[in-house]
Amino acid sequence: MTTAYLYRQNNHYSGFEIDGHADYNDDQDIVCAAVSISSITACNALEQLLDIKPNCTSDETRGYLKCELPKGLPADLLVKSDIIIGQLSIALTDLAQSYPEHVMIYTKEVL
Repeated sequence: MTTAYLYRQNNHYSGFEIDGHADYNDDQDIVCAAVSISSITACNALEQLLDIKPNCTSDETRGYLKCELPKGLPADLLVKSDIIIGQLSIALTDLAQSYPEHVMIYTKEVL
Protein backbone atom coordinates (compact mmCIF):
# COMPACT_ATOMS: atom_id res chain seq x y z
CA MET A 1 0.00 0.00 0.00
CA THR A 2 1.26 3.44 -0.92
CA THR A 3 0.26 6.20 1.48
CA ALA A 4 0.59 9.82 0.40
CA TYR A 5 0.46 12.84 2.68
CA LEU A 6 0.12 16.36 1.32
CA TYR A 7 1.07 18.96 3.90
CA ARG A 8 -0.55 22.40 4.05
CA GLN A 9 0.36 25.43 6.10
CA ASN A 10 -1.39 28.81 6.02
CA ASN A 11 -3.53 27.85 3.00
CA HIS A 12 -0.52 26.74 0.93
CA TYR A 13 1.13 23.39 0.35
CA SER A 14 4.30 23.01 2.39
CA GLY A 15 5.39 19.61 1.09
CA PHE A 16 4.45 16.00 0.62
CA GLU A 17 5.44 12.51 1.69
CA ILE A 18 5.00 9.21 -0.15
CA ASP A 19 5.53 5.95 1.73
CA GLY A 20 5.34 2.33 0.66
CA HIS A 21 4.98 0.31 -2.50
CA ALA A 22 1.56 -0.11 -4.11
CA ASP A 23 1.99 -3.90 -4.51
CA TYR A 24 -0.40 -3.89 -7.46
CA ASN A 25 1.64 -6.37 -9.48
CA ASP A 26 4.94 -8.10 -8.73
CA ASP A 27 6.29 -7.94 -12.28
CA GLN A 28 5.12 -4.59 -13.63
CA ASP A 29 3.59 -2.41 -10.96
CA ILE A 30 1.96 0.34 -13.00
CA VAL A 31 0.42 1.91 -9.89
CA CYS A 32 3.76 2.24 -8.12
CA ALA A 33 5.30 3.58 -11.32
CA ALA A 34 2.55 6.21 -11.65
CA VAL A 35 3.00 7.35 -8.04
CA SER A 36 6.78 7.48 -8.47
CA ILE A 37 6.78 9.45 -11.71
CA SER A 38 4.18 11.92 -10.39
CA SER A 39 6.01 12.60 -7.12
CA ILE A 40 9.51 12.74 -8.62
CA THR A 41 8.26 15.07 -11.36
CA ALA A 42 6.78 17.37 -8.69
CA CYS A 43 10.15 17.52 -6.88
CA ASN A 44 12.00 18.16 -10.13
CA ALA A 45 9.52 20.85 -11.20
CA LEU A 46 9.95 22.70 -7.91
CA GLU A 47 13.72 22.66 -8.39
CA GLN A 48 14.02 23.21 -12.13
CA LEU A 49 11.08 25.47 -12.91
CA LEU A 50 10.85 27.51 -9.73
CA ASP A 51 14.47 27.30 -8.55
CA ILE A 52 13.25 26.17 -5.13
CA LYS A 53 15.58 23.89 -3.20
CA PRO A 54 13.22 21.60 -1.27
CA ASN A 55 14.52 19.38 1.49
CA CYS A 56 14.09 15.93 -0.06
CA THR A 57 14.64 12.55 1.56
CA SER A 58 14.22 9.29 -0.28
CA ASP A 59 14.64 5.55 0.13
CA GLU A 60 13.97 3.68 -3.10
CA THR A 61 13.92 0.25 -1.44
CA ARG A 62 11.19 1.33 0.97
CA GLY A 63 9.30 3.37 -1.62
CA TYR A 64 9.75 6.57 0.36
CA LEU A 65 10.01 10.20 -0.75
CA LYS A 66 9.57 13.28 1.39
CA CYS A 67 9.75 16.78 -0.06
CA GLU A 68 9.55 19.82 2.22
CA LEU A 69 9.48 23.36 0.91
CA PRO A 70 11.90 25.76 2.59
CA LYS A 71 10.40 28.16 5.12
CA GLY A 72 9.93 31.80 4.21
CA LEU A 73 9.24 31.47 0.48
CA PRO A 74 7.92 34.66 -1.12
CA ALA A 75 4.20 34.75 -1.91
CA ASP A 76 4.69 34.37 -5.67
CA LEU A 77 6.68 31.14 -5.21
CA LEU A 78 4.11 29.80 -2.76
CA VAL A 79 1.38 30.29 -5.36
CA LYS A 80 3.47 28.63 -8.09
CA SER A 81 4.46 25.73 -5.85
CA ASP A 82 0.75 25.27 -5.01
CA ILE A 83 0.13 24.63 -8.70
CA ILE A 84 2.85 21.98 -8.89
CA ILE A 85 1.88 20.18 -5.68
CA GLY A 86 -1.78 20.65 -6.58
CA GLN A 87 -1.14 18.76 -9.81
CA LEU A 88 0.44 15.98 -7.73
CA SER A 89 -2.68 15.98 -5.54
CA ILE A 90 -4.89 15.51 -8.60
CA ALA A 91 -2.75 12.64 -9.92
CA LEU A 92 -2.64 10.86 -6.55
CA THR A 93 -6.37 11.37 -5.95
CA ASP A 94 -7.14 9.84 -9.35
CA LEU A 95 -4.89 6.87 -8.54
CA ALA A 96 -6.47 6.43 -5.10
CA GLN A 97 -9.94 6.42 -6.67
CA SER A 98 -8.93 3.94 -9.38
CA TYR A 99 -6.86 1.68 -7.11
CA PRO A 100 -8.25 2.12 -3.56
CA GLU A 101 -6.62 -1.10 -2.34
CA HIS A 102 -3.19 0.22 -3.31
CA VAL A 103 -3.09 4.01 -2.82
CA MET A 104 -4.35 6.24 -0.01
CA ILE A 105 -3.99 10.02 0.07
CA TYR A 106 -4.36 12.38 3.03
CA THR A 107 -4.03 16.12 3.43
CA LYS A 108 -2.63 17.30 6.75
CA GLU A 109 -2.59 20.81 8.12
CA VAL A 110 0.72 21.58 9.84
CA LEU A 111 1.48 24.36 12.27
